[in-house]
Amino acid sequence: MKILFTDATLLHGGAERVISILANELIELGYEVEILLYYDRPIWYQISNKVKLLNDEHFIGKTNPVNHIVFRHNYFKNCDADIIISFLAPINMLNITANFFTGKKLIVADRNDPRKIPVKFWIRKVRDVLYRFADGIVLQSTNNKKYFSKSIQEKSAVIFNPVDVGDFRGAALVSSKNDEIVAVGRLIEQKNPFMLLEAFSKISYKYPTYSLTFYGEGDLASELKQRAKELGLSGKIKFPGAVKDVFDKIKSAKIYVMTSNYEGMPNALIEAMCVGVPVISTKVSGAVDLIEDGVNGRLVDCKDTEALIEVLDEMLDNYTMAENYAKESIKLNEKLEAKQIVENWLEFIARVIKHK
Repeated sequence: MKILFTDATLLHGGAERVISILANELIELGYEVEILLYYDRPIWYQISNKVKLLNDEHFIGKTNPVNHIVFRHNYFKNCDADIIISFLAPINMLNITANFFTGKKLIVADRNDPRKIPVKFWIRKVRDVLYRFADGIVLQSTNNKKYFSKSIQEKSAVIFNPVDVGDFRGAALVSSKNDEIVAVGRLIEQKNPFMLLEAFSKISYKYPTYSLTFYGEGDLASELKQRAKELGLSGKIKFPGAVKDVFDKIKSAKIYVMTSNYEGMPNALIEAMCVGVPVISTKVSGAVDLIEDGVNGRLVDCKDTEALIEVLDEMLDNYTMAENYAKESIKLNEKLEAKQIVENWLEFIARVIKHK
């Protein structure tokens, strides 16, 4: 069987990471895999040299979306893929349009909270209509699946993201610890990094040896740095940007915090839990599927800075409790092992191909 994955790029991002893991695993299982990208951009994740990598711009240059649709229609129609798997709503919409009258089966993977992304209401409604023409839809949580109409739910599957932390599985449990709180993710409004910054500013007086590190890049980076300066915390708050050795960086941290306003299934949170860093998250889609509050981590309401301060203080003051959460959280490794998730995908692909 030949599987064609398609996305905008393979830059650092959750969907891109999932594609890389699926492609590499499927190649090793003997499947033929091809990845078609919209843009000609650098490849962030390691991809097997057995995977064929292509991009639209190599064939048609930098042009408008209509030309991309025409190119992809012809490409899909003439390629020998048994299934096309598209990631992320904007590319999904484009690919569904391009796939009309090609005779190819198409699965779209929606990777964020469909109530929030795309941001514009009318685009979300166009997406909802177009998804009716996909042969299958993969969602990341039951909560996200419930958003869609019954007809879409009937051809949907909830498949969690695969995790592959390699030798760092549970590494944080046996690593020496720094007095550090960490966050990993894009520095954008959706991730609400200011909530963590403000919470840290309130507890830093009680825990003067602690620092806060944001791993990631984004539009809010300069504003965050300015706010840290205003709070007199420039020396305690670090912004190293996106890093490839993130597991090695976070394993020595005391706590991992995610303060998103909404999510699909947060990869960085999954990875922190599997590495064994005690976690705190806002109650967003994905996090509430992964974390049982007070068992393998802590949950707080979105935008509730006071609740985050309280939980941070509680965990830092009683770190044995935080370590117990981490010991429970690494059990996610078995549930989200890449081979198991690939099997879930293959079962759904078979179902879609079989369905008339």
